[in-house]
Amino acid sequence: MDNKSKTLPTNFHIHGRRIITKKSPEFPQRRRRKSATKGRHPPNPDDHQDTSESAQDRHKPTKKKGKGPAHKATTPQAGKVPPFRREKSEVSYKVESPGEYEEDMAKQRRKRKSKKRGEKGEDEPDGSQGKGSTPKKQQERFKTCEPYWSRENVDRELKRGNLIQGSIRINPKKYSESYIDNPDGGADIFIEGMHCRNRALQDDIVVVQLLPQDQWKVKTLDGSYMETTTLFENFGKTVHGDTETNVQNDSEAVLADISCTSSGSEDLQMKMTCEQVKGMQLGKSFDSLDNDSEGSSEDSSCTSENGGYQPLGNEEEGDEDSGEEMSFIKLGKVVYILEKKHTRLCRGHLKLQHSPKARDAIFSPIDSALPRLFIPLKQCPSDFMINPGKYASTLFLARILTWSEQSAFARGCLERLLGEAGAIEAETKGFLMEHGIDDSDFNKQVLQCLPDVRNWSIDEAERQRRRDLTSECIFTIDPSTARDLDDALSCKPLPDGTYEVGVHIADVSFFIEENTPLDREASLRATSVYLVQRVIPMLPRPLCEHLCSLNPNEDKLTSLMNGAARRSRSCVKLSYDHAQAAIENQPTQTITTPEIGGGFTADQIFECIRNLNKIAVNTRRARFEGGALRLDQVKLQFNLNPSTGLPEGYSVYHLKDSN
Repeated sequence: MDNKSKTLPTNFHIHGRRIITKKSPEFPQRRRRKSATKGRHPPNPDDHQDTSESAQDRHKPTKKKGKGPAHKATTPQAGKVPPFRREKSEVSYKVESPGEYEEDMAKQRRKRKSKKRGEKGEDEPDGSQGKGSTPKKQQERFKTCEPYWSRENVDRELKRGNLIQGSIRINPKKYSESYIDNPDGGADIFIEGMHCRNRALQDDIVVVQLLPQDQWKVKTLDGSYMETTTLFENFGKTVHGDTETNVQNDSEAVLADISCTSSGSEDLQMKMTCEQVKGMQLGKSFDSLDNDSEGSSEDSSCTSENGGYQPLGNEEEGDEDSGEEMSFIKLGKVVYILEKKHTRLCRGHLKLQHSPKARDAIFSPIDSALPRLFIPLKQCPSDFMINPGKYASTLFLARILTWSEQSAFARGCLERLLGEAGAIEAETKGFLMEHGIDDSDFNKQVLQCLPDVRNWSIDEAERQRRRDLTSECIFTIDPSTARDLDDALSCKPLPDGTYEVGVHIADVSFFIEENTPLDREASLRATSVYLVQRVIPMLPRPLCEHLCSLNPNEDKLTSLMNGAARRSRSCVKLSYDHAQAAIENQPTQTITTPEIGGGFTADQIFECIRNLNKIAVNTRRARFEGGALRLDQVKLQFNLNPSTGLPEGYSVYHLKDSN
C-alpha cells in the first residue's frame, strides 16, 4: 500500500491480503447489529475481540509483497476508538478522529434539513455566517433588489410623466402580489413579486416604473395570468389557422394593428377580425404608451372610452361562443419610496439560529408580508440562549431598522415583550402598536384645554348667535350601550306636503382651538377605534360623553348638515329596537320607552320615525335604480366574560331597517 493509507481499527482482522469487513461471513455480529447502527456509527471495540497470541501478532506491522512501503497497523488507545467513514470502495475506509466524525455528522444533518426546507419553500436560515449575515443558501435563493433611484431623478421623471406615484396595497392572502392605483382610472398596476416590490411595505407612498409592454400579463376570469408574448403567439395560430377549430365567419371587419413594443424586443404585430377575438378585453391604455403606434382605435367600436376593459367584437345576448374574457394587466416595479407610511413595527416570535457563532437571533413576524429580522442577541432576554424554548410561545414587538437590497432579511431591534401569544391583552396591544394606534390616556396638557364639565354652560353671546331649536321634536337613535351621542334626528312636515329632515351633529369644533395640544392629539389619532371589547376614543371622554354628547333634556351646541350653527335639545334617547318597533307599527302601549321630555309623546316620535323610514326607502330605491352598489358584509357580535374578557359565544348581527 502507498503512503496515503490509513490505519484500521483493532476489530478489522487481516488474513494475508484479505481484509474482513462487517459484510464478511466471518463477522456475523456486525451484520446482526446493522439495523441499530444503520452503518453510520463507529465499530464497537468490544465486538469480536480475539486475545490470542496469533491475534496479537496479526496486529503487528506487516510488509506488503512487491513494491511500496510497509502498511502500518496501529492500535488505538483504550476507550478512544477512531470512527470510520466508508467511501466508494467496499473495503476502503477513511479513519477520522472523534471530533472530526461528530463535526462531519453535524454537517450532514444540516445539509439534509436544508434540503428539506428547500423542497418546502421555507426561508428560515440555518445560521448566521458572522454578525448579521444571511446563510449562503438563503442568499442564493434571494433575488437581489435594485437600488433606489436618486430623489433628483425621481422628481424629474415624475414631472415628465414617466413614473407613477401611489400608495401600495399588498394582497393579504398572497404577499407576493401588490398594487397601486392607475392614474388613468383603469385597472390597478400590478407589482409582481418581492423583487419588484423592492422592500416597500403596506400603505407606503411609492414611485413605480412601468415594465416594458412585452412583460405585461393577461388575466383571465379564473384568476390565472398569461404572458403577453404567449397571448400573441396564440393569436397568430388562430389567424393562420393553426388551431384545432378554426373560427369561420363571413365578417370582413379588420381590427387595427395591435402592437406590443418594448426596448430590445421586436414588435408583435398582427391583424385579426373582431369575430376571432370576441370576448377579449383590451384597455385603451395598451397602445397609449406607444406614441409611434398607428391605427388609433377612436373610430373602432371595439375599444373602450372610459379606461376600463371593453370586449372587442360584437357581443350579442345569448351568445354562448363568446369565449373566455381576458384583460391586459400593466406590470410595474418600485424604484423609490417617497413616504414610509407603515410603522415598521411588527409582532412575532424569536428563534435561535443553529450556528454557535451567530450573533443575531431570527425574528419571524406574524404578518407574512413583512421580512424576517436579524435581532442582536444582546437585546434578547438574558436566558434566551440557554433556554430558547421558554420563549417559543412568547410574543415580541420588533422594529425594522434597515433593509439592504442585497439581503432577504432586514435588521431590527426589539421594542418590548408583549406577553403570551394568544392572550387577549398581549395580542391587542401588539396589534394596536403595529398599526400605529395610540391607546394611552390623554395627558394633562390635553385635558387642560377643556372647560370644567361640572360648571360649563352655553354663554349668552353664543345663544344669541345660534338659532334656537330646543323646542323641536329631536331625538337620538343609537345602540343601547352607547354613551357618546354625537348625532340626532328630526322630521317636520311642511305645508306643501314635503318634509324638513334635520340631522343634528354635535359641534365639537367649538371646544377645540387650532394648534392646541388637544388639536394636535386629535389630528394624530384621527378617528375613534372600535374593538370587540373596548373603544379607543379620538377625543377625551369628558368632551365626548358630556360636553358634546346630545343627552336628553340638555341644551347642546350642534351643527346641521348644511353647516349652520344651532342650539338643540334632544327629548329622548332611543335604541335601534325602539326604532324598529315603530317602523313595524307595533302598538305604542307594548313598547317600553325611556322618559320623553319637551312635552312630546311616544306617538309623535314614532310617527317621525315612520316618515323618516319612508323617505329612506324611496331615496335608497332611487340610488339603486341609478346604479348604486351595496356591499353588505357579515358582522359578528361576541359575548364576553365580564371577569376574564374571553369570548363565550358569538352570533351574526342582523341589520334591520332601523340601522
